[in-house]
Amino acid sequence: MKNNLSLKFITCAISVLLLLNINAIRSEYISSSEDKSINCYGFVLPLPKYKNISKTPELQYNFMNLINDLLRMNISVYWSFSKLTLETKEIDQDNSPVIKDFELGTFLVPFTGIKDIDTLISVIIYDYNNSHEIFQDDIKDIEIYFLMQPLSIENLYLLTEPKLAYFYSGGVTIGSLNWYITPLSKAGFLNNDFFNENDIISKLNNKDFNVILWPGGSFIEYLTSGIGVIKRFQFLSTIKDWVRNSGGFIGSCLGAYVVSSGMKFLPLNLILYKFPSLPSLYFMRMQDCLISQGFFTFMNISIQDRNHPVTIGVDNIIYNSQFRFGHVS
Repeated sequence: MKNNLSLKFITCAISVLLLLNINAIRSEYISSSEDKSINCYGFVLPLPKYKNISKTPELQYNFMNLINDLLRMNISVYWSFSKLTLETKEIDQDNSPVIKDFELGTFLVPFTGIKDIDTLISVIIYDYNNSHEIFQDDIKDIEIYFLMQPLSIENLYLLTEPKLAYFYSGGVTIGSLNWYITPLSKAGFLNNDFFNENDIISKLNNKDFNVILWPGGSFIEYLTSGIGVIKRFQFLSTIKDWVRNSGGFIGSCLGAYVVSSGMKFLPLNLILYKFPSLPSLYFMRMQDCLISQGFFTFMNISIQDRNHPVTIGVDNIIYNSQFRFGHVS
């Protein structure tokens, strides 16, 4: 009984402290806005950039958790696919608003005009900017600006909470799967599901999922998995249709290899690649394969399309990238 009472007391105390914290930030935010006559329309969040590419994932976890937390709370978050010039003001600074240029990939969080929702937005963003529980010494305060002009949604994309489908079958190894799950979960991507071939055929659709992820694994096990020819046709055709209908696909090693035309030195693969609409048995032929599978090395990767959503914020060249029996789609 005492343990139950203690637990209830602790829960109640935490709830009270949370409410006091929210009200304190709310009062501070509202009073500062009124006292300084800040005509603020929301927040601008530039995508963090770091010179050392090997540390970029660790340093961006805090930022991506912020974005995902906002989306989980059904707060509107926009992403810019063009450069922006906005009137802004640095958060927690007394300087006057200035016109500032922002790069592709900038996030914008507009106020709604509803006091409780706008207060929640401010609480979440202030929390990450100053004292979030995952804050570490090597993660700097997130660069945040007040938006000092009405938001135009031109060249902006309204985000939704991402829903990920991991393919875990057909030779995929648990180690390769963890290479995806560990960093993505640390970045706040928590709405996940795990599919085998049958699940892909029956459940994968563009309404319920945004991205399918196919990690690396054994190509031999993939070739010899006993799902049958007809079902394999259905399985690969479902993924091809998914991508054609704007579904996202991320694959590495085996997961990238099966999307390609297959090994270049096989004449049949060279012929089939010219006819991507034909049914696929092993290779989906959605992209050309410029290098054959079968060796391990390190290489430098040059980013060719800097405007692609996946490469925004990444350096021009990724040095000493591991190439292990396959490439990346």
